[in-house]
Amino acid sequence: MYLSHPVRRMRDDPIDGEVVTLVVELDDEAARESLESTVRDAGGSVERDLQFQAVLVSLPEPCVSSLCTLDGLARIETGETLSLGVDEDSAEVADSADSDTADTDDALDFGASERR
Repeated sequence: MYLSHPVRRMRDDPIDGEVVTLVVELDDEAARESLESTVRDAGGSVERDLQFQAVLVSLPEPCVSSLCTLDGLARIETGETLSLGVDEDSAEVADSADSDTADTDDALDFGASERR
């Protein structure tokens, strides 16, 4: 099973009192019941189904280790992988960065045509 680096850190050194949202991809649909049971027993919840046999769950960080021991899981990653950490504010920054890059690209193209 694949565990992202942040999930491995949570498993090995959890922070008490923190709740984490994870994307759990099932390797075997039969693992769904044990996933839901483990999450519920940990005081967490199954938030929603995602594409590709994946489920979004929330649970206390100290319980990540028990989730990692389940059979039938293909991967566990943080919920941030859904949005890649992009929110509206950072998207605006990215848009302005793209326009800065476009100006730089134009300048580079202009310089290239002058050398010919």
